[in-house]
Amino acid sequence: MHPRSCLRWSGPGCMVSREGTARRFCLVAYIGVLRQREGSLCSFEDLFDILWEDFRNFQHVASWSERDLIMALSTLGTVSASMPLEQLNLEQTKELQTDLATLGYGVDADGILGPLTKGVWGRFKVDNGLDQPDVIGPGSIILLQHRLSGGTGDEVPHQAINIVKTFEGFSSAAYDDGTGVWTIGYGTTLYGNGARVKQGETATESQAVGFLSRDLESTVKQIASSAPYWSAMNMNQRSALVSFGYNLGAAFYGADGFNSISRALHDHRWSDMPSVFALYSDPGDPNVHQGLLRRRIAEGELWQGRGPFASST
Repeated sequence: MHPRSCLRWSGPGCMVSREGTARRFCLVAYIGVLRQREGSLCSFEDLFDILWEDFRNFQHVASWSERDLIMALSTLGTVSASMPLEQLNLEQTKELQTDLATLGYGVDADGILGPLTKGVWGRFKVDNGLDQPDVIGPGSIILLQHRLSGGTGDEVPHQAINIVKTFEGFSSAAYDDGTGVWTIGYGTTLYGNGARVKQGETATESQAVGFLSRDLESTVKQIASSAPYWSAMNMNQRSALVSFGYNLGAAFYGADGFNSISRALHDHRWSDMPSVFALYSDPGDPNVHQGLLRRRIAEGELWQGRGPFASST
């Protein structure tokens, strides 16, 4: 079946309408921008062929505005259709290498499409849930530009909020966390003014959510500024690290006692991360081991885009 036949606007099996109005808008905006660039005589049939290579990228762009799409597409140059990497010219290759290096992938912008550049591009696509590592096209370039436009990536993913709330649990009254540190709400130990939580203090759930939001913003900023390849991570992966950092300290990267996870992140051994998370479950303490292990397993699943906390967007 030609992929075009799958792109129905409504009805059973419709890949667009099934995902909702926001995604339909983004598809229309994307096609509109392509149509402007390709010329008014370019048919929608041809445009569907152009966007098909990475059509499933639309799971990543449901929240993008038309302005985002226009800005991303304005940098594509002559890459208007899916093609092998070998067909990139010198300047396109340099731009690709520069963008990948900006995201933390180790490659020099020399314009030479060698094994290193090919491997890094393939790694970028795998990291973002894409296949066809030897192919580049509008969809994957849009995703690349969106990663670049994310700035420092300081936003708190909703996946992080959900997993942290689940494992921290809510307490309206301050309690000793077992180490002499008084804790309230969803794991808050310090208030916004720097004061420590004290015995006897209480908080409503609404207040606790506010405390948590501030705490997670701080956690994200710390990890984003220290962990390598942060800009290249998807929201599930970032959220797994945020949960880990919120639990064990946001400054874990490179710190004593965190050699395994620091090395895995530094060496980009992302496939090892689920097993690495599980190392930090304090097996020597039977009082906390099982609870920590459940959290580490959930973080490992989330890293892989699996489990109840993962999201496809």
